[in-house]
Amino acid sequence: MECERIAGPPLCFSAQPAMIFCSRLAMSTEKERDMRRVIGILLISILAFGTFGCFAEATAKAAVIPSRTLLKVILIDGLNSDTSSVGDTFLASLAESVVIGGITVLEKRTMLLGLVSESSKSGTMKEDARIRFTLTSLAQGDQSVPITTNTFTATSTYSGKVDSEIVGGGAGFGFAGTGKEIHYGPETRLNFTLERSVQLQIEN
Repeated sequence: MECERIAGPPLCFSAQPAMIFCSRLAMSTEKERDMRRVIGILLISILAFGTFGCFAEATAKAAVIPSRTLLKVILIDGLNSDTSSVGDTFLASLAESVVIGGITVLEKRTMLLGLVSESSKSGTMKEDARIRFTLTSLAQGDQSVPITTNTFTATSTYSGKVDSEIVGGGAGFGFAGTGKEIHYGPETRLNFTLERSVQLQIEN
């Protein structure tokens, strides 16, 4: 205990409480500085994330593939009137890039998914073999984009003559027939036409 004489009776005080107060004050000040640093880091992170998000949005823009655009594709999976069933899906890829207004909106080899809507093999009662299929979606990054195309239709008469068409235009190449059945093997080239426009997000 220390005593200091001033005007009036002796005033005594302990140095320990004062030291504790000063220590707590220093700790409080240090905590405030740490808190300010944390808040500053959070603000910088938020601003950086926002800037990156804006930059990411700025580097991608919407592109529209108009209806009636021709899609030239190559089959990856084979399609056959005697083995394919209604509801079967198949894979294909773009044989050529799709360019709109000088900008490539779909790269060559873009993956496509299709659907068999009708399939029947030739019968013993002179029934025709027939198969119909269409494209239903395309792959963009890790997303699937729905599309609507016209329908490819092929019919084989009992005599073995095959008539094929794509409703709305286009053509198919690479048909292989066995007897009276219809066979489109892998690597067969087919043309489809979009019936509805498709909107995509592409990189600048």
